[in-house]
Amino acid sequence: CMALQSGRHVLVEKPIALTRSEALEMIKIAEANGRWLMVGQNMRWMPAIQEMKQRIQSGDIGKPLHVVERRYGAFRSAAWPDWWVAMRSFLLFHLGTHSVDAILWSLNRQPLWAFAQGFARRVDPIHGAIDAFSLTLGLEDEILIGIHHEVVGKKSGLAYHLMIVGETGYM
Repeated sequence: CMALQSGRHVLVEKPIALTRSEALEMIKIAEANGRWLMVGQNMRWMPAIQEMKQRIQSGDIGKPLHVVERRYGAFRSAAWPDWWVAMRSFLLFHLGTHSVDAILWSLNRQPLWAFAQGFARRVDPIHGAIDAFSLTLGLEDEILIGIHHEVVGKKSGLAYHLMIVGETGYM
């Protein structure tokens, strides 16, 4: 907040704050000082996500009805050894937030409700790290979002699938 108050624009990493009230206070300070406050959400700038948003907003698939995202891949624990232990919910916090943001941003909607389940069944269950999660979001206009991420295997690689179903088509 001191950076905003001293006239600087601020880019923060997720999460923006530890509580909703702290986040709202940061937003209030940014607005009062005419400064930009932005959370780094890197998927918004991927060409495929940009195209997805444009096609949804242009009505290319009609009214959106359902979004399904699945991500399966190996976890590179050596890349974040200490952070992994501290987070205790790697997939939802690290990857899931970007997926949720990109989908909600593309649809220009906010969730009305959410249900999530995570499992620490293979990767370091001593630290409670989540190596799989499923998240379901309900949006206005009866749009349903299903996101599932899971750590599988020990080799590098990623399988990624994103589908948006609309009244007149899908992508």
